[in-house]
Amino acid sequence: LRYYSPSSYFVAKALADLLPLRLFPPILFSIIVYPMTGLRGPITYYFWFMLICILISFCATGMCLLISSLSPNVAVGNLTCIIVMMFMLLFGGLLLNNSTLPPGLAWIKWLRFV
Repeated sequence: LRYYSPSSYFVAKALADLLPLRLFPPILFSIIVYPMTGLRGPITYYFWFMLICILISFCATGMCLLISSLSPNVAVGNLTCIIVMMFMLLFGGLLLNNSTLPPGLAWIKWLRFV
């Protein structure tokens, strides 16, 4: 049987997934959030903010794809992704102040991608 090669699948997946799901939402998010939060400065600061939002989206996507490819079924993959993302939010300083962490758990903040 003549199936598509892995490289052609990767290119099709990247084009179908990259633009509509990983590039446009962070750009739209940064257009809305940057001025609403009162961030001001040269236009280069805005482009750095947008680039960081795009890269965080790529990191989250890559991590979820890795977890889903290692999971035995969809339910386990979904649950694991949710737990990992909540772990990153909690210990990343978004839900819990890093200065209030016990000294034994201070190293956990270095595991997040944000």
